Amino acid sequence: MAFYEYFRDACGLSEETKLLCGLCKICKSANWWLPHEKICWISERHNILNRDDSGRLHCESGPALGYPDGWFIWAIGGVIVDEQIVMRPDTQTVDQIAADVNDESRRIRIERFGWERYLRESKAEIRSQRFNERDQQWECLYRLGDGTQRMVVADPSTGRKYALGVPGEIESCENGQRFLSSGLDSRVIHSS
Repeated sequence: MAFYEYFRDACGLSEETKLLCGLCKICKSANWWLPHEKICWISERHNILNRDDSGRLHCESGPALGYPDGWFIWAIGGVIVDEQIVMRPDTQTVDQIAADVNDESRRIRIERFGWERYLRESKAEIRSQRFNERDQQWECLYRLGDGTQRMVVADPSTGRKYALGVPGEIESCENGQRFLSSGLDSRVIHSS
């Protein structure tokens, strides 16, 4: 609406923009709004907004986005999480972490819970480990207390650690990488 206000105020096109005046007023006093024929949904403006350097919603000590009525969004690195993960990460349980179906959210849960504590409390056993020369990082294959397996790897571009599920028959980190890349990893030609 600022585009049209510019032409109204700076260029003197008041008659041409007259029909937009009401919309401009709503934009100045409200946040998102969704008009329908007989009802209009209008949201007040937020009073909390925290973002990281990339502009993603992010706050590790409170809500990333909040409204005066007490409605909040909790987010870390742009990933929507629940309040517990931000405010009380140590109160999580291994069962809660295991039940999270979103890989990014589960990764954040584990990072906030603590990798060492997570592996200890989930009764994880190291089945295989290696130094991946290509990605210049250590990888470990763990079998958790519930019988599932996780391959702990780090994203070479971001450094984020992931505990990715792999089938129980996998016995080595090399085979775990092959499974995770759907076999493409061994076909990639890397220049040295």
